[in-house]
Amino acid sequence: MAIKRLGGLKEGQRPWSVKVCNDCLTTWNRDVSAANVIRVLLLLKLMGFERPAKLQRPPWPPAAAGPG
Repeated sequence: MAIKRLGGLKEGQRPWSVKVCNDCLTTWNRDVSAANVIRVLLLLKLMGFERPAKLQRPPWPPAAAGPG
């Protein structure tokens, strides 16, 4: 899948907010995706569920690498 440059961007400028697939012309909007994730997290919290493992932060501080 190739991602194309959106019109109106200057050379060297990266289009972080919207990506478009050259093959199927599907678009992804970063802000809409983030809002959907926040909505799902809120609904899970209201229903008494925990965050999905993929949406949890790693433990801090990171575990020690061991002796050595």
